Amino acid sequence: LEVCCRQWIAGQARTADGVLSLVVAAARDSMHDRAKALADHAQSFGISTLASPTLALLPFDMLAMLLEHSAASAADLFMAADMWANAAGRRGEEVAAAWQQILDRGVVPFHLMDQRTFAERVVVPGL
Repeated sequence: LEVCCRQWIAGQARTADGVLSLVVAAARDSMHDRAKALADHAQSFGISTLASPTLALLPFDMLAMLLEHSAASAADLFMAADMWANAAGRRGEEVAAAWQQILDRGVVPFHLMDQRTFAERVVVPGL
């Protein structure tokens, strides 16, 4: 049984969605060291990690770690943060509180975003 479990985990960790699912499970079970190691592994998948729908289920500390250490553009970071914040209801949170966490931590470098992208994705939707 242990061998089967290890093989299943190894199989899951071969895709961005799979490894993010493992991060979510490890973080929920208070296995923060394992969740952090898995999140580090998730970064190896690059932009597909940020585009994964499973990203929306991550606890904030894991999301912040992924975004802060990502080599992605500011626009890609914003898109990932936007997807995560807008899925707050799936995690039992409020959207406004999720955005407040993102802003307080400085996860998205708004000052580095292209001005047009910033206007289209931040300013205009807020009007």
